[in-house]
Amino acid sequence: MNKSLKNKVISFYDNLKNKNLSKSFLYYWFTSGIIIALFLVVLEVISYNPNFVEIFAFLSGSFFIINFFQFYTVDNENKNAMKPFLIQTMIGGVIWVLYGLIMYILYIKNISNYQNMFITLLAIILFSVVHFILVFKYDFYKKIGLYN
Repeated sequence: MNKSLKNKVISFYDNLKNKNLSKSFLYYWFTSGIIIALFLVVLEVISYNPNFVEIFAFLSGSFFIINFFQFYTVDNENKNAMKPFLIQTMIGGVIWVLYGLIMYILYIKNISNYQNMFITLLAIILFSVVHFILVFKYDFYKKIGLYN
């Protein structure tokens, strides 16, 4: 493990020691969990009507409410992380479109649903691992000046 990554892990661990994670978990469970559960129920109800499948797909595909919770938490906990958070949100949105494109291409190529989901899951894992390495090992986005 290189020194920079080791320092980041140590810093992360030190920050964790200063937090009451069980209190945070309960707070987020009762606030975010309830709201997300309500939105998921609404999406499920919409999905029962075949005429609303497009609405169901759009609402679930653009489930931006989670970003609002993340935005609120980052803004309250670490204002210095807001710019990287917002930039990474946009990068994640672009990658999300890529996942949708992969699923669509596999669908029109008559790939089975299970194979489609498996291949897309592999893409998600691959992109996530590559992104993790770029962020934590190479500080890629800082080095290219994306956060300046």
